[in-house]
Amino acid sequence: MSDKIPQILIIPIDNRPVCYDLPMQAAEIFDGVKVLCPNYEFLGDLNNDANIKEIQKWTKKTVQANDIDIAIIALDTIAYGGLIPSRRTTMSFEDIKENIDDFFKILKKKNKKMKIYAVSSIMRISNNNINEEEKSYWDKYGRDLFRYSYLSHKLLRNYDVELEAEMIKLAKSIPFEVIDDYLDTRKRNYDINSYYIDLVKSGTISRLVFSQDDAAEFGFNIEEKELLWKQSIKEIVSPKVTIKTGADEMIISLLSRALCDFYGETIGISPEFFDDEAKKIISRYEDVSVEKSANAAIELCGGQADKKADLKLVINAPNQVQDEISLGIFKDSKSTHQADALVEFIKKSGKKYIVADVKNANGADNHLVEKFIEHSYDTDKFYGFGAWNTTGNTLGTVVAIAIIKELAKKYGKYNEEAFKKTQYIRLLDDWAYQSNVRKILRSSGETKSVSDEMQPYKEKISAWLNYDIDTYYSFPWERTFEIKIEL
Repeated sequence: MSDKIPQILIIPIDNRPVCYDLPMQAAEIFDGVKVLCPNYEFLGDLNNDANIKEIQKWTKKTVQANDIDIAIIALDTIAYGGLIPSRRTTMSFEDIKENIDDFFKILKKKNKKMKIYAVSSIMRISNNNINEEEKSYWDKYGRDLFRYSYLSHKLLRNYDVELEAEMIKLAKSIPFEVIDDYLDTRKRNYDINSYYIDLVKSGTISRLVFSQDDAAEFGFNIEEKELLWKQSIKEIVSPKVTIKTGADEMIISLLSRALCDFYGETIGISPEFFDDEAKKIISRYEDVSVEKSANAAIELCGGQADKKADLKLVINAPNQVQDEISLGIFKDSKSTHQADALVEFIKKSGKKYIVADVKNANGADNHLVEKFIEHSYDTDKFYGFGAWNTTGNTLGTVVAIAIIKELAKKYGKYNEEAFKKTQYIRLLDDWAYQSNVRKILRSSGETKSVSDEMQPYKEKISAWLNYDIDTYYSFPWERTFEIKIEL
């Protein structure tokens, strides 16, 4: 066992709490791990790009002043200024490549042996006419562009005269300059992603993840995923490249993976489902089953799916189709049999467990949480809860936190207070806010009452964790979709 504790530099994808705060909170569970992150104001938000030049200056000072062992980098921040700017910016391939090359020269100047874990997004295709996070024309042509993309890819696989006619009609209904601009943007981003594979081959990047947000069965993004994977195989770097559904959980997942690699550990985790059909369901915003998503999260985070493992990943999955709390889509069966079976499993098995609640997108299952917190808190057995946003977001987060806790306990560096803090925030966010309070605030159009609305849930969570602390709420992106919880 190594006595050394790593110093880790992290560049998040933007300044949302789950991207900026959560990885640092998780790192605190392992006492002594030093995480260095750029100033909050340097990172991008909904309407502002990250300040790439300031991040480069900060990186130069930080690597000069510290002995950095590991860097975990959201490449979209360095290349474009963030995830949202990656879809909007008009920067050329050459300018973006210059940003990337300058950054890596700064990062590795002092320590050539630094391990770099990096994630880049495959540009998503949203199936809606909402341009809040897209180019301005998305409010008129978003759904049409999604369908155009879907049909273009599907026709490559299976020619169909009716689908071809639909695609031709769509192409005529969307202005040429819109299609041209959209395809140019995609081509530029694809070329940048292709360049990252070259950086893996050269040894600059130790492990590379391509994240795929809001996926469907067909589309330009799926086609690009397939091409990038073929390139990684051709260049003989595929063992160092992962392509995975998700986005916002990637930094914390790579934090877990980096710690496992640093200590030469692989953590066995057993996924447990409570309905044989539920694990086959493909969640909203994803293109793989819940079971495959769970196995992929375990692997990326530095674990190994093993039915014999003592650490159990207990999963509350959809019964037939995943509901969507944020959008008010409720089509799934009302059956609570999985949640009930999950809680019984926890009570009777006596094993260490992680709760991944993915029955809904964008929030927890109230029935599960109410039953779950009736079971007494046991720090030796409980390894984490999550239920936020997509299935991939939840699984990547809960598995990462559990692995960090397991490593910390093994190396005598476990910080129980830090672990409780992460769970307190996750339950307040994923259950109290996302499943219950957000819809109240949206219907009233008033966010000033958030503290009062959260209080009953806060009391229950505090009593369960035996962790009561003053709590402050804000809306960093000035919208109700995400909330910042400060203690």
